[in-house]
Amino acid sequence: MREINITTVDMNLLRVFDVIYRERNLTRAGSFLCLTQSATSHALGRLRVLFDDELFVRAPHGLTPTPRAVQLSGLISPAVAAVQQALNAANGFDPETATMQLRISLTDYASSVLLPRLVHRLEREAPGIDIETSHAGPEEARDRLDTGQLDLAVVANGDHPTRFSLQHLFSEDYVCVAMHDHPLIEGGLTMPAFLQMRHVLVSAGTEQRSIVDRVLAAHGQRRRVAVKVPFLAGIANLLTGSEMLCTLPRTLADELCTRWPLRQFELPFDGVVAHYHALWSQRDDDSPAHKWLRALVAECCEGISCAHDGAV
Repeated sequence: MREINITTVDMNLLRVFDVIYRERNLTRAGSFLCLTQSATSHALGRLRVLFDDELFVRAPHGLTPTPRAVQLSGLISPAVAAVQQALNAANGFDPETATMQLRISLTDYASSVLLPRLVHRLEREAPGIDIETSHAGPEEARDRLDTGQLDLAVVANGDHPTRFSLQHLFSEDYVCVAMHDHPLIEGGLTMPAFLQMRHVLVSAGTEQRSIVDRVLAAHGQRRRVAVKVPFLAGIANLLTGSEMLCTLPRTLADELCTRWPLRQFELPFDGVVAHYHALWSQRDDDSPAHKWLRALVAECCEGISCAHDGAV
């Protein structure tokens, strides 16, 4: 492998490499870098000459990195992040004047209750900062944090490797939601009735066992999940015209029952609690922009915890 003289290297190419590696798409990479697609393609050509490797090859859903590119990313991505942190520290970070994009992964539920609060705060306090949100399960979120595709992830429960930092944001207990005049529920919801009825499970992942099912399994019980949907959108309309039940975080249930002809019931068993955390790469621990973002997210979550008198 030939040695490359650092004095002959345009360091901007390393940032281009880092963004293309994250985006796996030249158009999106160019947009992020404020470059035309032609300029981005030209920069990729220079990178290929520099490293004597194709680096990225076309695939059905974008670009796929070569083994050499994967190896280089493990060195270049942390270096680019370190330089950015050094510049932030040297120049200070003022959210009122900062212009940047931050990328956050949210669960479907967090998108519903946290995102509106976060956007309102950004409009008032950091008008030059844009955010891009996405949905990712814990494993995918960790992978994207590793590669720099995410700045922060909001995840529910779960243990994480020590290369990540974790901050508790809020906890939510769950209640059962059903049509307002459900013919099979008189008074409170009993365990036999809960197990007898058909349930809707909201889960974007492939996992068939939710926190409810794990708690039931610990009691030696099992419910019937008749319908599994990936998102919360439309769940109220579904329940209004059905005799099925859906177990949801209490804050969301309160909102749905206010707006729709739905009623909530306490679960006939304890232990269904989700603990939401902010997750990030330890390399961003001391980044002023990331520290500000984490503090802002935590402040927005305080309102969520208080929405139902701090129930956990």
